[in-house]
Amino acid sequence: MYRVMVFFWILCGLVWLGGVISIMTEMIRHRGKSLDDEKQKNEENEEKKDKNLRQQSTKRLNNGSLQKVVKV
Repeated sequence: MYRVMVFFWILCGLVWLGGVISIMTEMIRHRGKSLDDEKQKNEENEEKKDKNLRQQSTKRLNNGSLQKVVKV
């Protein structure tokens, strides 16, 4: 009877351990996805900032050249 109890005790322990590993794996995957999402959002924000800066500098250049033409 003792051997049967030890067998089931080990079996329960392995099932519990498998569940813990499964939960930890899902947590790590979820964390990785959220980090990738943040990284993608940061890259999109940087692209928008770069685009806005290029547009502003283009407008400044165009305004400056127009002012020079009008002054002459």
